[in-house]
Amino acid sequence: MRALSSTTDLGATVFKGVVFEIQVAVRPDTYPFLVVGGTIGGDICTALGMGWTVTQGSFGHDLMLHAEFGPLASGFAERVTGPGPSGCGNVIDISGQFQEPNSYKGSYGYDGNLYDWSCVTLFKGWQACS
Repeated sequence: MRALSSTTDLGATVFKGVVFEIQVAVRPDTYPFLVVGGTIGGDICTALGMGWTVTQGSFGHDLMLHAEFGPLASGFAERVTGPGPSGCGNVIDISGQFQEPNSYKGSYGYDGNLYDWSCVTLFKGWQACS
């Protein structure tokens, strides 16, 4: 029997108007919702053919996301991590606590420094289960 997954869009608005576009696949039969993969794009450090893959996390009352920088793969497949662009880390962690309206107030940071910058992560809604 295959586990259901659903995709949701999150958008983390961070320091001085920087916006991360976050898309994650979750297990809708768990709570807090278990993140099983995803990507982070937008105003985040990138390089040609490289990007951020969400490798683990959850959200419900609290939000926790962990992503690694490396070569982009199709879908949410596993991949080898590599060094981030100059001035960026190899991993990013985003956390927050739920607040109305449908957002998470928290922080993010690179390479284990979770409290580098404050942010608000918006919950944009669900897409159909697959």
